[in-house]
Amino acid sequence: MALSAGSLTFPVFFTAFIVVQAQGGHHSHSHGLGVSSLHTSYVCPEGANATLVCTQSGSKAHLTDVLKHVWFFTPHMDQHCKNILHPRIHGNRTLGVVHKVHDSAFSLTLMEVTKADEGRYCCQSTEVLGRDKNNHTKLLHAHSNMILTVHSRDDSAGQNKNPKCMEFDIRPPAGSSVAAGLASAVCIMGVLCLPLILLLVYRQRQGAQRSRRAHELVRMDR
Repeated sequence: MALSAGSLTFPVFFTAFIVVQAQGGHHSHSHGLGVSSLHTSYVCPEGANATLVCTQSGSKAHLTDVLKHVWFFTPHMDQHCKNILHPRIHGNRTLGVVHKVHDSAFSLTLMEVTKADEGRYCCQSTEVLGRDKNNHTKLLHAHSNMILTVHSRDDSAGQNKNPKCMEFDIRPPAGSSVAAGLASAVCIMGVLCLPLILLLVYRQRQGAQRSRRAHELVRMDR
């Protein structure tokens, strides 16, 4: 059976469909809970007030559910936050910490930071069932993280009476994931189509050889 170029349409279309679905999968939970840090890094002089902000996206699964916002901390910048250590916990008290919740964001403010506050901070939103207050069940949680660096304050020039933090946002370009997806699509289509292309070339060569033999037989008969 001869293989036409049109028969290549199915694997190409099927591969493209898979890639589009994989790309779209990042948005398949657009109504679910999502959290991201407003900035990835904060650099503060000692004595400054550091306000770390996380933004929230999506919506609750049920109107009666409750969202709880929690912050975690680790002094090791190269490690993940552990869900047991909260910022500035001294015994049973939290000192110099202000929590705020807005419509689509929540923040943690550390008053007059010191070198002891330096490390990685993680913000987390947890959705719990709100119908039965005596038996809350966690449904889903989302989290993000950021780095806080604290450096020594220099007041030798009589300046920096109101020290402020600097924010940095180092993220890959927005189009990088799309470009990577397109590159993957091209590679996958190439791999899937290569055997079919080789088979098509083989069939065409066989057809050409049979056609030559038929012409040679006709000439011999004459």
